[in-house]
Formats: sequence, C-alpha cells, structure tokens
Amino acid sequence: MHSRDLVLLENLREFLGVGRIYINKYSVHLRVESLSEINKLIEILGNNPFLSEKGADYLLFKQAVEEMNKRGHLTSEGLEKIVAIRASMN
Repeated sequence: MHSRDLVLLENLREFLGVGRIYINKYSVHLRVESLSEINKLIEILGNNPFLSEKGADYLLFKQAVEEMNKRGHLTSEGLEKIVAIRASMN
C-alpha cells in the first residue's frame, strides 16, 4: 500500500491481531510470517464468506497450511504437495 495508507494498515493489523508492518520510503506492508499467526488468519478468513473468486484460492492456501501444520514441508513428499497446491492457485 502507499505510505499515506499507513493508518489504514495499522487499523487492519489491530483488527486482525496478527502481522507486522514494514515501512519503506513510498509503501507500507503488512506481513504475516509465523505459522501460528497464519493459522489465526485462516480462522478469521474462514468465518467470513468470500464475495469473489478468491474463495477457491483461500481453500488451496488452507490446504498448504494444513500440510505445514503436519510438518509436511519438512519432507520432500510434503514439499512437493505444497508446491503442487501453489501451482493451482491464481
């Protein structure tokens, strides 16, 4: 987002309760990096219906995170599964 939207991003971060804001010269970013925060975000998104085609991508993302929760990303088979899921996303 543009740096002028920092307040909006801070409000979003506070509402979600996850992520960290990074500020560059002209832009600001909200990044959710830890698996526990990603799981919390998935829970929040799952409780709210999508009004666009992004719902399908959410379900694929959720599958990839579930694989990570099972520590599948630490095996070559699990990692291949996650890469295949990613390739299916828009």
